[in-house]
Amino acid sequence: MTLPIGENVGAYRIIAQLGQGGMATVYKAYHANLDRYVAIKVMHPAFKEDKSFLVRFQREARVLAKLEHPNIVPIYDFSDHNGQPYLVMKYVEGETLKGRLGQGPASLAETLKVVDAVGSALAYAHKQGILHRDVKPSNVIITADGHYYLSDFGLARIASAGESTLSQDTMLGTPNYISPEQAKGVKDLDGRTDIYSFGVVLYEMIVGRVPFSGDTPFSVIHDHIYTPMPPPTALNPNVPESLEKFLLKAMAKERDDRFADASAMVAAFHQAVGEQLPGAATHHAQMGSSTADTASMPAPVPEPTQIAPRLAAAPTVKAPPAAPTVQVKKTTAPAAEPKKPGGVNWLIIGGIMVVLALLAVGGLFVVNRLARAARATQTATAVAVQPTSLPTKPLPPTPPPQQPSSPPGATDAIARAQAAVAANPDSTDAHLELAKAYQDAGMHAEAAQEWMLAAQLDGYTIEFYRRRVALPLRDDPLTALIVIADGIRHNNTNEMWELASPPLERAAGMPGAEPVLQMYAADFPDRAIAIAALARHYLITGHPEQAKPYVDDLRARFPDNPLTHFVYGDYLAATGDIAGAIHEMEIVVADPRVPDSMRKLVQSRINELKGTPQP
Repeated sequence: MTLPIGENVGAYRIIAQLGQGGMATVYKAYHANLDRYVAIKVMHPAFKEDKSFLVRFQREARVLAKLEHPNIVPIYDFSDHNGQPYLVMKYVEGETLKGRLGQGPASLAETLKVVDAVGSALAYAHKQGILHRDVKPSNVIITADGHYYLSDFGLARIASAGESTLSQDTMLGTPNYISPEQAKGVKDLDGRTDIYSFGVVLYEMIVGRVPFSGDTPFSVIHDHIYTPMPPPTALNPNVPESLEKFLLKAMAKERDDRFADASAMVAAFHQAVGEQLPGAATHHAQMGSSTADTASMPAPVPEPTQIAPRLAAAPTVKAPPAAPTVQVKKTTAPAAEPKKPGGVNWLIIGGIMVVLALLAVGGLFVVNRLARAARATQTATAVAVQPTSLPTKPLPPTPPPQQPSSPPGATDAIARAQAAVAANPDSTDAHLELAKAYQDAGMHAEAAQEWMLAAQLDGYTIEFYRRRVALPLRDDPLTALIVIADGIRHNNTNEMWELASPPLERAAGMPGAEPVLQMYAADFPDRAIAIAALARHYLITGHPEQAKPYVDDLRARFPDNPLTHFVYGDYLAATGDIAGAIHEMEIVVADPRVPDSMRKLVQSRINELKGTPQP
């Protein structure tokens, strides 16, 4: 719901809309009694779906409102308007660091100011138990008088813990600046996730570009998790060695290898700068007209041309900008909607690609309906709790650049198949050949994309999935599940679920299958098999505490389903109630509806629990 200009929201009159993001819309408003302008962030109406949201919103808003720091945009008030919660913040007029960097390379003086201001803000917030989780240049505001603010500590903790559609769908953080652990969906984040993101900001300021860029946000996320950080000197030979070491430590893949806290990071930066410019590594307020005021960071080197072959039909998907909380001097038009060849939802494909990419490296990534989160025109900010400080380890050696390897002949096969698709883009067989070429080369994400394109061209028929998906992918259950899930969205029949059942059963026992199984549980909550597969995965991998909510859900909504008794029995066994486990599984064996294959599986499990020999 958009608020009309002139409407009163509590004591505030709406003056203008400043921006709109995936979780909130931001307005400029005026408080007559106090005679001041404010920024109001109104949460998305979808949060009304979550009955506990308002209570959680109020609790977390009180925490955020306690942040009182000269470099943090303060929160003045919070309430709700026609059932929609909103936050009232300081209205800051200025430009973003993103806009400033677009005007040319940063000076050393400005970089020091950013380090001091943002580093101080993060150190303070972390001591209060609050993370930012979306540190990036567009969230650093520079006023006309040269004051720096870190904005949008945001509402991620409020939103992400809920049951609303948005809380399940939104991927927190911005791809270009996201930390590996945040991208994996790790829950126990601490202050070092902000250190990583801040390190990327400084990398961009010092080197002249972000470390990772790609055709889609999802490929960038994959690189943050898996690809070694490009040494700054490899991209810009002018970067001093001391700053290169600083950046590589700040952005180490493992949290323990980064700076212990934001204060240590700030001190290390000053030391690194001091090694290059004696006397420059002092606090920016004391710099006056020193050399640092006029010195520039190393001149950026143009980004090298990418020579890797690209799929001709694949569009570029740009990471959308965040919803602002301030008035800025320059605005950037939103990225154009990518062309969607043949009507394929490329955002869904992109979300699936990152799942497969993460699975390839064993990563865990929260993908609850990632596709719809990617549709948001803008990303909202993020906040979490529980920062900790652990001792750092020595700086690891600079990792050498790595190139992916493919089987002999794979590149030629892909090139031939790509040419065939380019010549006949509406050919189902051509896309299937390209899918097979990608699959043979170990490029599972690209293979899944081609399988889904072929399925669309074939009309999402059950016969296509039976002959052209389930059979060829019988040894790759995760890719099969991704492709079949897309088919279920278009053809949700029992026949499709019969095809999904075997790979779901196999995936439950695979250590890297959590993202795909989470997607099934989130996208198809009315199917007991989808919930059961994720619950079994947690039980098989030794995490009964993570399985419990899904076990409880099965028992509440599918109490008579044999899968429920089987999974509940496994849960009881994992928690030490062997007798109860056997009882639940014997119910399954006695159920005449149960197919023989499942009955044998459950009986085998009963025999294990009883300690009797296997038949």
